[in-house]
Amino acid sequence: MVQLGYICSLTESQSGYFAKLKKLVEDTYTANGNKKISLMSHSLGCPYTLVFLNKQTKDWKDKYIFQWITLSGKKKIL
Repeated sequence: MVQLGYICSLTESQSGYFAKLKKLVEDTYTANGNKKISLMSHSLGCPYTLVFLNKQTKDWKDKYIFQWITLSGKKKIL
């Protein structure tokens, strides 16, 4: 398992973050014998990952992405 955390307080551009994420996906695919990878995102990372995926071509997603798992935090009523 590898991760690329997103911290909204960082000043890194969206395109810079997406470039790192794309490289991480491709490097992980290669390191695992060219097997498609599973993406997992949580909370605000879910819509951010959707934007990232919508910017990729269908061929790129078909080659590198096996599945995308989305998680949300437990809501707590006070």
